Amino acid sequence: MRKLLFPALICLFTMRCAAGALSERPIQYVVGTTADLTETEAKLVAISGVRLVLGSNPGDLVRFIDAETQAPIAAITVPNASERATVKIISGEIAKVVAYLKAHGTGSEAPGRRVHLPNFLDTVSRMADPEFEETRAVVFGSAFFGDGSDARFDFSAGAYPSPGHAFASSKVTVYGAADKSPMQNTRLDFFNMTPIEDDIHRRHIQEWWTLYSGERGVTLTSWQEMSPAPSSFDTVVGEAVKDLDAPMLNITPDRRDLRREILRVDGGLSRPNIWSLVIVVDCSASMQSAFEEIRREIPLLAADLYEAGAEIRVSIIPYRARPLTPFPLTTVRSSGSDGGKSLARLNRYLDGVRVVSEAVDPAAALRAGLAALEQDRDLETFSSLILVGDTRSETGTAAEAEGRLINELRQWYLAGPGRSLHTVLLGSADEGSRAFFNSAAGAGDQTIAGDFATVADRVVEQAADVTRGLDMD
Repeated sequence: MRKLLFPALICLFTMRCAAGALSERPIQYVVGTTADLTETEAKLVAISGVRLVLGSNPGDLVRFIDAETQAPIAAITVPNASERATVKIISGEIAKVVAYLKAHGTGSEAPGRRVHLPNFLDTVSRMADPEFEETRAVVFGSAFFGDGSDARFDFSAGAYPSPGHAFASSKVTVYGAADKSPMQNTRLDFFNMTPIEDDIHRRHIQEWWTLYSGERGVTLTSWQEMSPAPSSFDTVVGEAVKDLDAPMLNITPDRRDLRREILRVDGGLSRPNIWSLVIVVDCSASMQSAFEEIRREIPLLAADLYEAGAEIRVSIIPYRARPLTPFPLTTVRSSGSDGGKSLARLNRYLDGVRVVSEAVDPAAALRAGLAALEQDRDLETFSSLILVGDTRSETGTAAEAEGRLINELRQWYLAGPGRSLHTVLLGSADEGSRAFFNSAAGAGDQTIAGDFATVADRVVEQAADVTRGLDMD
Protein backbone atom coordinates (compact mmCIF):
# COMPACT_ATOMS: atom_id res chain seq x y z
CA MET A 1 0.00 0.00 0.00
CA ARG A 2 2.86 2.40 0.87
CA LYS A 3 4.35 2.11 -2.64
CA LEU A 4 1.00 3.17 -4.06
CA LEU A 5 0.46 5.95 -1.56
CA PHE A 6 3.42 8.31 -1.53
CA PRO A 7 4.07 8.75 -5.27
CA ALA A 8 0.38 9.53 -5.58
CA LEU A 9 0.64 12.19 -2.88
CA ILE A 10 3.52 13.98 -4.62
CA CYS A 11 1.35 14.24 -7.72
CA LEU A 12 -1.89 15.04 -5.93
CA PHE A 13 -0.84 18.00 -3.82
CA THR A 14 0.22 20.94 -5.94
CA MET A 15 -0.95 23.47 -3.37
CA ARG A 16 -2.17 23.46 0.19
CA CYS A 17 -5.89 23.63 0.93
CA ALA A 18 -7.08 27.10 1.84
CA ALA A 19 -7.04 27.43 5.61
CA GLY A 20 -8.26 30.11 7.97
CA ALA A 21 -6.03 32.86 9.23
CA LEU A 22 -3.33 31.87 11.66
CA SER A 23 -4.65 31.71 15.23
CA GLU A 24 -2.70 32.96 18.18
CA ARG A 25 -2.72 29.38 19.39
CA PRO A 26 -2.55 26.24 17.24
CA ILE A 27 -5.48 23.89 16.58
CA GLN A 28 -5.55 20.26 17.59
CA TYR A 29 -7.09 17.83 15.10
CA VAL A 30 -8.02 14.34 16.29
CA VAL A 31 -8.73 11.95 13.41
CA GLY A 32 -10.70 8.96 14.62
CA THR A 33 -10.95 6.10 12.16
CA THR A 34 -12.30 2.62 12.02
CA ALA A 35 -9.71 -0.03 11.17
CA ASP A 36 -12.41 -2.21 9.62
CA LEU A 37 -11.77 -1.04 6.04
CA THR A 38 -11.03 -2.38 2.61
CA GLU A 39 -7.49 -1.77 1.36
CA THR A 40 -8.70 0.99 -0.96
CA GLU A 41 -10.62 2.70 1.86
CA ALA A 42 -7.59 2.49 4.15
CA LYS A 43 -5.47 4.19 1.51
CA LEU A 44 -8.04 6.95 1.06
CA VAL A 45 -8.23 7.56 4.82
CA ALA A 46 -4.44 7.89 4.93
CA ILE A 47 -4.44 10.28 1.96
CA SER A 48 -7.18 12.31 3.68
CA GLY A 49 -4.94 12.57 6.71
CA VAL A 50 -2.17 14.00 4.56
CA ARG A 51 -4.61 16.47 3.00
CA LEU A 52 -5.62 17.54 6.50
CA VAL A 53 -1.99 18.21 7.43
CA LEU A 54 -1.46 20.17 4.22
CA GLY A 55 -4.64 22.17 4.82
CA SER A 56 -3.82 23.14 8.39
CA ASN A 57 -1.34 25.67 9.72
CA PRO A 58 2.24 25.26 10.96
CA GLY A 59 2.22 24.34 14.65
CA ASP A 60 -1.17 22.58 14.50
CA LEU A 61 -1.23 19.04 15.88
CA VAL A 62 -2.89 16.16 13.98
CA ARG A 63 -3.49 12.97 15.97
CA PHE A 64 -4.74 9.66 14.58
CA ILE A 65 -6.82 7.39 16.87
CA ASP A 66 -8.58 4.05 16.40
CA ALA A 67 -12.12 5.28 17.10
CA GLU A 68 -13.33 1.79 18.05
CA THR A 69 -10.59 0.71 20.48
CA GLN A 70 -9.25 4.23 21.25
CA ALA A 71 -5.69 3.08 20.54
CA PRO A 72 -3.36 5.92 19.46
CA ILE A 73 -1.93 5.46 15.97
CA ALA A 74 0.20 8.48 15.07
CA ALA A 75 0.74 12.18 15.83
CA ILE A 76 2.03 14.93 13.57
CA THR A 77 3.00 18.49 14.42
CA VAL A 78 2.49 20.43 11.20
CA PRO A 79 5.88 21.75 10.05
CA ASN A 80 6.52 25.18 8.62
CA ALA A 81 7.75 23.85 5.29
CA SER A 82 6.85 23.63 1.64
CA GLU A 83 4.26 21.14 0.52
CA ARG A 84 6.81 18.73 -0.90
CA ALA A 85 8.99 18.97 2.20
CA THR A 86 5.97 18.52 4.47
CA VAL A 87 4.95 15.31 2.71
CA LYS A 88 8.47 14.00 3.18
CA ILE A 89 8.64 15.03 6.86
CA ILE A 90 5.33 13.40 7.79
CA SER A 91 5.83 10.25 5.71
CA GLY A 92 6.97 8.20 8.72
CA GLU A 93 3.83 8.96 10.77
CA ILE A 94 1.55 8.43 7.77
CA ALA A 95 3.27 5.08 7.24
CA LYS A 96 2.24 4.20 10.82
CA VAL A 97 -1.38 4.93 9.92
CA VAL A 98 -1.17 2.75 6.80
CA ALA A 99 0.51 -0.09 8.71
CA TYR A 100 -2.02 0.08 11.56
CA LEU A 101 -5.03 -0.03 9.26
CA LYS A 102 -3.52 -2.91 7.33
CA ALA A 103 -2.68 -4.88 10.49
CA HIS A 104 -6.00 -4.30 12.29
CA GLY A 105 -8.44 -4.56 9.40
CA THR A 106 -10.68 -7.61 9.31
CA GLY A 107 -10.14 -8.24 5.62
CA SER A 108 -13.89 -8.48 5.13
CA GLU A 109 -15.33 -7.63 1.72
CA ALA A 110 -18.23 -5.95 3.53
CA PRO A 111 -16.65 -4.30 6.59
CA GLY A 112 -18.83 -3.04 9.42
CA ARG A 113 -16.62 0.06 9.81
CA ARG A 114 -17.46 0.22 13.50
CA VAL A 115 -16.51 3.13 15.74
CA HIS A 116 -17.48 3.82 19.35
CA LEU A 117 -18.33 7.52 19.27
CA PRO A 118 -19.14 7.94 23.01
CA ASN A 119 -15.80 6.42 23.97
CA PHE A 120 -14.02 8.36 21.24
CA LEU A 121 -15.34 11.64 22.63
CA ASP A 122 -14.11 10.53 26.06
CA THR A 123 -10.66 10.08 24.50
CA VAL A 124 -10.81 13.50 22.83
CA SER A 125 -11.86 15.05 26.14
CA ARG A 126 -8.78 13.62 27.86
CA MET A 127 -6.62 15.24 25.18
CA ALA A 128 -7.86 18.74 25.98
CA ASP A 129 -4.95 21.14 26.36
CA PRO A 130 -5.07 24.93 26.84
CA GLU A 131 -2.14 25.15 24.44
CA PHE A 132 -4.65 24.74 21.60
CA GLU A 133 -7.23 27.25 20.43
CA GLU A 134 -9.73 24.45 19.84
CA THR A 135 -10.01 20.74 19.12
CA ARG A 136 -11.49 19.53 15.86
CA ALA A 137 -12.42 15.85 15.79
CA VAL A 138 -12.82 14.11 12.44
CA VAL A 139 -14.35 10.63 12.37
CA PHE A 140 -14.20 8.09 9.56
CA GLY A 141 -16.59 5.23 10.31
CA SER A 142 -20.13 3.99 10.68
CA ALA A 143 -22.84 6.21 12.12
CA PHE A 144 -24.45 3.00 13.42
CA PHE A 145 -23.27 2.40 16.97
CA GLY A 146 -21.15 -0.64 17.83
CA ASP A 147 -17.93 -1.66 19.50
CA GLY A 148 -17.47 -5.14 18.09
CA SER A 149 -18.93 -7.02 21.04
CA ASP A 150 -21.90 -4.86 21.85
CA ALA A 151 -25.43 -5.52 20.63
CA ARG A 152 -26.70 -2.58 22.62
CA PHE A 153 -28.62 -0.68 19.99
CA ASP A 154 -28.78 -1.58 16.34
CA PHE A 155 -29.26 1.50 14.18
CA SER A 156 -30.00 -0.58 11.12
CA ALA A 157 -33.50 -1.36 9.86
CA GLY A 158 -34.72 2.16 10.58
CA ALA A 159 -33.88 2.22 14.30
CA TYR A 160 -32.49 5.10 16.37
CA PRO A 161 -32.39 6.05 20.09
CA SER A 162 -34.85 8.41 21.74
CA PRO A 163 -33.45 11.67 23.20
CA GLY A 164 -33.96 10.35 26.73
CA HIS A 165 -30.80 8.26 26.40
CA ALA A 166 -28.65 11.37 26.05
CA PHE A 167 -30.26 12.97 29.13
CA ALA A 168 -29.42 9.97 31.33
CA SER A 169 -26.22 8.88 33.04
CA SER A 170 -23.71 6.72 31.19
CA LYS A 171 -24.04 4.30 34.11
CA VAL A 172 -27.46 3.26 32.85
CA THR A 173 -27.12 3.70 29.09
CA VAL A 174 -24.07 3.74 26.84
CA TYR A 175 -25.48 6.93 25.30
CA GLY A 176 -25.85 8.75 28.61
CA ALA A 177 -24.18 12.16 28.84
CA ALA A 178 -25.62 13.57 32.07
CA ASP A 179 -22.59 12.52 34.11
CA LYS A 180 -20.02 13.69 31.54
CA SER A 181 -18.12 16.94 32.02
CA PRO A 182 -18.89 19.33 29.14
CA MET A 183 -16.08 19.50 26.61
CA GLN A 184 -14.76 22.95 25.75
CA ASN A 185 -13.95 24.38 22.31
CA THR A 186 -14.52 21.08 20.53
CA ARG A 187 -16.26 20.39 17.22
CA LEU A 188 -16.91 17.23 15.26
CA ASP A 189 -16.95 16.47 11.53
CA PHE A 190 -18.34 13.04 10.68
CA PHE A 191 -17.70 10.95 7.57
CA ASN A 192 -20.32 8.18 7.57
CA MET A 193 -19.11 5.06 5.79
CA THR A 194 -22.27 2.96 6.25
CA PRO A 195 -25.01 3.38 3.64
CA ILE A 196 -28.32 4.72 4.96
CA GLU A 197 -31.02 3.81 2.49
CA ASP A 198 -33.88 5.90 3.88
CA ASP A 199 -33.69 9.71 3.95
CA ILE A 200 -35.95 9.93 6.99
CA HIS A 201 -33.76 7.44 8.85
CA ARG A 202 -30.68 9.47 7.90
CA ARG A 203 -32.27 12.61 9.30
CA HIS A 204 -33.10 10.90 12.60
CA ILE A 205 -29.55 9.58 12.96
CA GLN A 206 -28.08 12.99 12.17
CA GLU A 207 -30.39 14.59 14.72
CA TRP A 208 -29.45 11.97 17.30
CA TRP A 209 -25.69 12.51 16.96
CA THR A 210 -26.22 16.29 16.90
CA LEU A 211 -28.11 15.97 20.19
CA TYR A 212 -25.62 13.59 21.78
CA SER A 213 -22.64 15.69 20.73
CA GLY A 214 -24.33 18.81 22.05
CA GLU A 215 -24.94 17.15 25.42
CA ARG A 216 -21.19 16.50 25.54
CA GLY A 217 -20.44 20.15 24.72
CA VAL A 218 -19.34 19.25 21.19
CA THR A 219 -20.67 20.93 18.04
CA LEU A 220 -21.37 18.56 15.14
CA THR A 221 -20.51 20.95 12.32
CA SER A 222 -20.57 18.73 9.24
CA TRP A 223 -21.72 15.34 8.00
CA GLN A 224 -20.47 13.66 4.84
CA GLU A 225 -21.30 10.28 3.35
CA MET A 226 -19.06 7.97 1.40
CA SER A 227 -19.64 7.65 -2.33
CA PRO A 228 -17.75 5.63 -4.91
CA ALA A 229 -15.77 8.73 -5.89
CA PRO A 230 -12.51 9.20 -3.93
CA SER A 231 -13.28 12.91 -3.74
CA SER A 232 -15.92 12.19 -1.08
CA PHE A 233 -13.04 11.61 1.35
CA ASP A 234 -11.67 15.07 0.56
CA THR A 235 -14.93 16.80 1.44
CA VAL A 236 -14.79 16.05 5.16
CA VAL A 237 -11.21 17.37 5.30
CA GLY A 238 -12.28 20.52 3.48
CA GLU A 239 -14.97 21.08 6.09
CA ALA A 240 -12.64 20.33 9.01
CA VAL A 241 -10.17 23.07 8.10
CA LYS A 242 -12.93 25.68 7.79
CA ASP A 243 -13.62 27.94 10.74
CA LEU A 244 -17.11 26.68 11.59
CA ASP A 245 -18.84 27.15 14.92
CA ALA A 246 -22.55 26.48 14.24
CA PRO A 247 -24.12 23.00 14.44
CA MET A 248 -25.16 21.47 11.14
CA LEU A 249 -28.72 21.04 12.49
CA ASN A 250 -30.79 23.08 14.91
CA ILE A 251 -32.81 20.79 17.17
CA THR A 252 -35.01 21.48 20.20
CA PRO A 253 -35.75 18.17 21.96
CA ASP A 254 -38.30 17.92 24.73
CA ARG A 255 -36.03 17.69 27.77
CA ARG A 256 -38.94 16.63 29.93
CA ASP A 257 -39.28 13.35 28.03
CA LEU A 258 -36.78 11.07 29.75
CA ARG A 259 -37.98 7.79 28.25
CA ARG A 260 -35.11 5.65 26.99
CA GLU A 261 -36.47 3.83 23.99
CA ILE A 262 -35.40 2.62 20.58
CA LEU A 263 -37.61 4.29 17.99
CA ARG A 264 -38.20 3.21 14.41
CA VAL A 265 -38.89 5.14 11.25
CA ASP A 266 -41.92 2.96 10.55
CA GLY A 267 -43.49 4.08 13.81
CA GLY A 268 -42.73 0.88 15.68
CA LEU A 269 -41.48 1.22 19.21
CA SER A 270 -39.47 -1.18 21.31
CA ARG A 271 -39.70 -0.86 25.06
CA PRO A 272 -36.68 0.38 27.02
CA ASN A 273 -34.45 -2.66 27.49
CA ILE A 274 -33.19 -1.75 30.94
CA TRP A 275 -33.07 -4.58 33.47
CA SER A 276 -32.69 -4.70 37.22
CA LEU A 277 -31.84 -8.22 38.31
CA VAL A 278 -31.80 -9.20 42.01
CA ILE A 279 -30.57 -12.66 42.92
CA VAL A 280 -31.39 -13.86 46.43
CA VAL A 281 -29.19 -16.86 47.16
CA ASP A 282 -28.99 -19.31 50.05
CA CYS A 283 -25.38 -19.63 51.25
CA SER A 284 -25.81 -22.20 53.99
CA ALA A 285 -23.66 -25.35 54.17
CA SER A 286 -26.12 -27.44 52.17
CA MET A 287 -25.36 -25.18 49.19
CA GLN A 288 -21.62 -25.90 49.17
CA SER A 289 -21.43 -27.71 45.83
CA ALA A 290 -24.29 -25.78 44.20
CA PHE A 291 -22.74 -22.42 45.14
CA GLU A 292 -19.83 -23.07 42.81
CA GLU A 293 -22.35 -23.17 39.96
CA ILE A 294 -23.84 -19.90 41.18
CA ARG A 295 -20.39 -18.30 41.40
CA ARG A 296 -19.71 -19.32 37.81
CA GLU A 297 -23.11 -18.66 36.24
CA ILE A 298 -24.06 -15.24 37.64
CA PRO A 299 -21.29 -13.31 35.81
CA LEU A 300 -22.09 -15.28 32.64
CA LEU A 301 -25.75 -14.30 32.98
CA ALA A 302 -24.87 -10.62 33.39
CA ALA A 303 -22.59 -10.67 30.34
CA ASP A 304 -25.14 -12.61 28.27
CA LEU A 305 -27.88 -10.13 29.13
CA TYR A 306 -25.67 -7.28 27.99
CA GLU A 307 -24.89 -9.09 24.75
CA ALA A 308 -28.62 -9.68 24.25
CA GLY A 309 -29.10 -5.92 24.12
CA ALA A 310 -30.05 -5.14 27.72
CA GLU A 311 -28.74 -2.45 29.99
CA ILE A 312 -28.29 -4.61 33.08
CA ARG A 313 -28.00 -3.79 36.76
CA VAL A 314 -27.33 -6.69 39.12
CA SER A 315 -27.66 -7.11 42.87
CA ILE A 316 -26.75 -10.21 44.91
CA ILE A 317 -28.34 -10.76 48.32
CA PRO A 318 -26.85 -13.80 50.06
CA TYR A 319 -28.63 -15.03 53.15
CA ARG A 320 -28.55 -17.51 55.95
CA ALA A 321 -30.52 -16.71 59.08
CA ARG A 322 -30.47 -13.09 57.88
CA PRO A 323 -29.41 -11.20 54.75
CA LEU A 324 -25.68 -10.69 54.43
CA THR A 325 -23.97 -7.58 53.04
CA PRO A 326 -25.38 -7.37 49.49
CA PHE A 327 -23.75 -6.55 46.19
CA PRO A 328 -25.77 -3.36 45.49
CA LEU A 329 -27.54 -2.81 42.20
CA THR A 330 -24.65 -2.06 39.88
CA THR A 331 -24.41 -1.74 36.09
CA VAL A 332 -22.62 -4.76 34.61
CA ARG A 333 -21.37 -4.84 31.03
CA SER A 334 -19.55 -7.28 28.81
CA SER A 335 -15.76 -7.52 28.92
CA GLY A 336 -15.59 -6.14 25.39
CA SER A 337 -17.44 -2.98 26.42
CA ASP A 338 -15.69 -1.89 29.62
CA GLY A 339 -12.56 -4.01 29.61
CA GLY A 340 -14.04 -6.43 32.15
CA LYS A 341 -14.10 -3.92 35.02
CA SER A 342 -17.72 -4.45 36.07
CA LEU A 343 -17.49 -8.23 35.75
CA ALA A 344 -14.31 -8.19 37.82
CA ARG A 345 -16.12 -6.31 40.61
CA LEU A 346 -18.93 -8.85 40.53
CA ASN A 347 -16.51 -11.79 40.60
CA ARG A 348 -14.56 -10.30 43.51
CA TYR A 349 -17.77 -9.99 45.49
CA LEU A 350 -18.84 -13.57 44.77
CA ASP A 351 -15.38 -14.87 45.66
CA GLY A 352 -15.79 -13.21 49.07
CA VAL A 353 -19.11 -14.92 49.88
CA ARG A 354 -18.58 -17.82 52.30
CA VAL A 355 -20.87 -20.83 52.58
CA VAL A 356 -21.31 -21.56 56.30
CA SER A 357 -23.29 -24.08 58.32
CA GLU A 358 -26.16 -22.08 59.75
CA ALA A 359 -29.93 -22.08 59.83
CA VAL A 360 -31.56 -20.19 56.99
CA ASP A 361 -34.54 -17.89 56.56
CA PRO A 362 -35.14 -16.54 53.03
CA ALA A 363 -37.99 -14.22 54.05
CA ALA A 364 -35.92 -11.18 55.07
CA ALA A 365 -33.62 -11.56 52.06
CA LEU A 366 -36.55 -11.79 49.65
CA ARG A 367 -38.10 -8.69 51.16
CA ALA A 368 -34.75 -6.91 50.85
CA GLY A 369 -34.71 -7.92 47.18
CA LEU A 370 -38.22 -6.57 46.60
CA ALA A 371 -37.25 -3.32 48.36
CA ALA A 372 -34.17 -2.95 46.13
CA LEU A 373 -36.27 -3.40 43.01
CA GLU A 374 -38.86 -0.89 44.18
CA GLN A 375 -36.23 1.72 45.07
CA ASP A 376 -34.54 1.21 41.71
CA ARG A 377 -37.79 1.49 39.79
CA ASP A 378 -36.96 3.24 36.52
CA LEU A 379 -39.06 4.34 33.59
CA GLU A 380 -40.49 1.05 32.39
CA THR A 381 -37.49 -0.90 33.69
CA PHE A 382 -37.68 -4.67 33.42
CA SER A 383 -37.23 -6.32 36.80
CA SER A 384 -36.38 -9.90 37.61
CA LEU A 385 -36.15 -11.50 41.04
CA ILE A 386 -34.42 -14.88 41.26
CA LEU A 387 -34.59 -16.97 44.42
CA VAL A 388 -31.91 -19.64 44.65
CA GLY A 389 -31.64 -22.24 47.40
CA ASP A 390 -32.56 -25.73 48.53
CA THR A 391 -34.48 -25.19 51.74
CA ARG A 392 -37.31 -23.26 53.30
CA SER A 393 -36.95 -21.39 56.57
CA GLU A 394 -35.29 -23.37 59.36
CA THR A 395 -36.00 -20.69 61.94
CA GLY A 396 -39.48 -21.84 62.81
CA THR A 397 -41.34 -19.56 60.43
CA ALA A 398 -45.04 -20.35 60.66
CA ALA A 399 -47.04 -21.34 57.62
CA GLU A 400 -49.07 -18.14 58.03
CA ALA A 401 -45.88 -16.04 57.81
CA GLU A 402 -44.76 -17.94 54.71
CA GLY A 403 -48.17 -17.29 53.21
CA ARG A 404 -47.78 -13.55 53.76
CA LEU A 405 -44.39 -13.63 52.03
CA ILE A 406 -45.80 -15.53 49.06
CA ASN A 407 -48.57 -12.94 48.83
CA GLU A 408 -46.01 -10.09 48.84
CA LEU A 409 -44.18 -11.78 45.98
CA ARG A 410 -47.43 -12.16 44.08
CA GLN A 411 -48.39 -8.51 44.63
CA TRP A 412 -44.97 -7.32 43.42
CA TYR A 413 -45.17 -9.50 40.33
CA LEU A 414 -48.64 -8.20 39.39
CA ALA A 415 -47.94 -4.54 40.22
CA GLY A 416 -46.45 -3.59 36.87
CA PRO A 417 -45.38 -4.82 33.44
CA GLY A 418 -41.98 -6.31 32.70
CA ARG A 419 -41.61 -8.17 36.00
CA SER A 420 -40.54 -11.78 36.33
CA LEU A 421 -39.97 -14.08 39.27
CA HIS A 422 -37.85 -17.21 39.01
CA THR A 423 -37.01 -19.86 41.58
CA VAL A 424 -34.17 -22.35 41.45
CA LEU A 425 -34.31 -25.41 43.70
CA LEU A 426 -30.77 -26.72 44.06
CA GLY A 427 -29.58 -29.80 45.91
CA SER A 428 -31.80 -32.07 47.98
CA ALA A 429 -34.80 -30.66 49.79
CA ASP A 430 -37.60 -31.94 51.93
CA GLU A 431 -41.24 -31.70 50.94
CA GLY A 432 -41.75 -28.53 52.97
CA SER A 433 -38.92 -26.83 51.10
CA ARG A 434 -40.34 -27.89 47.76
CA ALA A 435 -43.76 -26.61 48.76
CA PHE A 436 -42.35 -23.23 49.69
CA PHE A 437 -40.36 -22.84 46.48
CA ASN A 438 -43.22 -24.04 44.31
CA SER A 439 -45.49 -21.53 46.01
CA ALA A 440 -42.97 -18.78 45.31
CA ALA A 441 -42.75 -19.86 41.68
CA GLY A 442 -46.53 -19.90 41.42
CA ALA A 443 -46.68 -16.33 42.70
CA GLY A 444 -45.07 -15.22 39.47
CA ASP A 445 -46.59 -17.80 37.14
CA GLN A 446 -43.08 -19.15 36.57
CA THR A 447 -42.10 -22.79 36.50
CA ILE A 448 -39.63 -23.86 39.13
CA ALA A 449 -36.25 -24.80 37.67
CA GLY A 450 -33.77 -27.41 38.83
CA ASP A 451 -30.63 -25.52 37.90
CA PHE A 452 -29.51 -21.91 37.60
CA ALA A 453 -28.39 -22.19 33.97
CA THR A 454 -31.96 -22.99 32.90
CA VAL A 455 -33.30 -19.84 34.54
CA ALA A 456 -30.39 -17.80 33.17
CA ASP A 457 -31.21 -18.91 29.63
CA ARG A 458 -34.86 -18.00 30.18
CA VAL A 459 -34.02 -14.48 31.40
CA VAL A 460 -31.57 -13.87 28.55
CA GLU A 461 -34.17 -14.97 26.01
CA GLN A 462 -36.67 -12.52 27.53
CA ALA A 463 -34.15 -9.70 27.17
CA ALA A 464 -33.38 -10.72 23.59
CA ASP A 465 -37.09 -10.66 22.79
CA VAL A 466 -37.27 -7.07 24.05
CA THR A 467 -34.30 -6.12 21.87
CA ARG A 468 -36.07 -7.65 18.87
CA GLY A 469 -39.17 -5.60 19.69
CA LEU A 470 -41.18 -8.60 20.91
CA ASP A 471 -43.23 -8.77 24.09
CA MET A 472 -41.92 -10.74 27.04
CA ASP A 473 -43.53 -14.10 27.58
